[in-house]
Amino acid sequence: MNFIQRERLKQERVDARQYQIPAVVKGWSAESWFAIRTTPGAQRSPSIIDRTVDHRKDERDISLLERNLHRKGVEVFMPCIRREVIHHRTKKWIDKRFPVLVGYAFVNLPKRNFAEVEAIEGVAGILRPGNNPFEAPLRFPEGLIGKLRFLQFEEEQAFLLGRARRIRRQELWQETYDRPPSRAEMKSLFQRGASLHLRPGSPFSQYAAKVVSVTSKGTILASIEALDKLVQVNVTLAQIADVE
Repeated sequence: MNFIQRERLKQERVDARQYQIPAVVKGWSAESWFAIRTTPGAQRSPSIIDRTVDHRKDERDISLLERNLHRKGVEVFMPCIRREVIHHRTKKWIDKRFPVLVGYAFVNLPKRNFAEVEAIEGVAGILRPGNNPFEAPLRFPEGLIGKLRFLQFEEEQAFLLGRARRIRRQELWQETYDRPPSRAEMKSLFQRGASLHLRPGSPFSQYAAKVVSVTSKGTILASIEALDKLVQVNVTLAQIADVE
């Protein structure tokens, strides 16, 4: 290597040390969304029993991935839906949160601190074309993130409305359950064609049930689809978790 080549290499090293990625690249928005791959189990959120607060302000309510990113000051968006199910052991309603994009989430990285984010627990890596580590990370437009946020908002509102209706139904149901309900009240609560959710462990709880009629004995005649045919069975109030 001659003198000119050595000087050129020295200057290239100096330039490399002085180079820094700007916080905001010219022509780009202050928001720069990238997708990350997640490690197994990092997206799992705790189940909430008999939730009364709609807003998730407690870190214990969110996933390991979101908690770790928040603590490092990284804005994360993990599209999720919420569902209510009955716990198989406690028989209580629990609020479960499920990721829409299993294995992926979005992070806002205007400073392009990719290596720092990839070192956070729960992050398997930044999404790149062909998962090639030498390719530049894929950047997603703000419009796409905005649409996903809006869809999640609509889904959340539908979930909250459904839960409010379920709670009100159970309040009305409890009023009649504390005393022998009249047949008129039974017919009001269990209208023909309504869907029944049977408690875990009850007979036929694994099948979808529809109300046929209210019997004179205070039970519900329901139809279930079993063995590729419709079967009618009698269901007691104690076996029913909800009706809609």
